[in-house]
This record gives sequence, C-alpha cells and structure tokens, in this order.
Amino acid sequence: MWEKQGKTGVFVASGGQGSDEVVSEAESMRRYLTESRHVPADAVLMEDRSTTTMENLRFSKEIMDARSGVQSVPGRRGLAYRCALVASDYHVFRASEYAHHIGLKADGGGSHTRGYYWPAAFIREFIAVTKAHLWPYCALARPGIDRLPCATGLYRALGRDTPMVE
Repeated sequence: MWEKQGKTGVFVASGGQGSDEVVSEAESMRRYLTESRHVPADAVLMEDRSTTTMENLRFSKEIMDARSGVQSVPGRRGLAYRCALVASDYHVFRASEYAHHIGLKADGGGSHTRGYYWPAAFIREFIAVTKAHLWPYCALARPGIDRLPCATGLYRALGRDTPMVE
C-alpha cells in the first residue's frame, strides 16, 4: 500500500517492551521496515510506551494528531487524516473496534499469523471481545443466572454486590 501511494506516508511502529522481550514491539517493527522492506528511517515514527492495545492506539493517535496539526479533542470525530491499521489477522477486529471508539479514522488490515499460534490467540481475542461486550451475554443468560455457581463473580465483574433486581 505504501509503495502504491508513492512512498509518501509514514509508519507509526507501536508497542512497548514486555518483561520477557529483548526489544520493544515498536523497535522490532522499525527494524523490519527499515532493514527488510527498505523504508527510510525518517518514515518510521516510534511509539514504545504502550502496554495494551488501547494504549497502542491512543499514543499512536497522539503522534498522528501532532504530525497532522489536528488537535485531539475528546469525542470529536472526522479528523483531517485517515490511516491504515495493521495488526495480526486475529487481532485486527478488536484493534479496529478500539480505533473507532477513540475517533481514529482507520482501515484495518491483518498480517499473517502462524498456524501454531492461532488457538491461543483466538481464545485471547474471544475473551477480550466478550469482556468488552459483556452486557449482551448477561442479558441472554439472565433468566437462569442466579442458579449458576459463578453468579457472585459475575455480579462483581458488573460492579454489583447482589443479583440484578427485575
């Protein structure tokens, strides 16, 4: 995409460094782009403070807002730029959903994930998306939820001490 658009855009390599990682995700992406894809170093901006997907997007959006001259205003949509959001193919749905939530105009694209990693990645994404959309699950489960052994934990997760009153 970058090459088809005349190599005029910039990349924001985003991701912090976990305790078990030698370099940050952003640094790893920067190296790949500059060394394997021959992207000029000045076309790769770094965001290496984030520890979650939402932080990746918020911090990257701050960088893009500053670079574009658009001031980030909470709740404001329709900013002056649009970006491509590239994530692992299993992760692009949630990342795109988060981007929309923070008002980032982004088109999501997924990169290939090795088959051996898919089961664990899918389970992680399923749990994260389910947690983000917990209310529909609760509404569907409501008729018999008080009889479930996990009801107390569910009530706590919903910020309630007791079952919901009808």
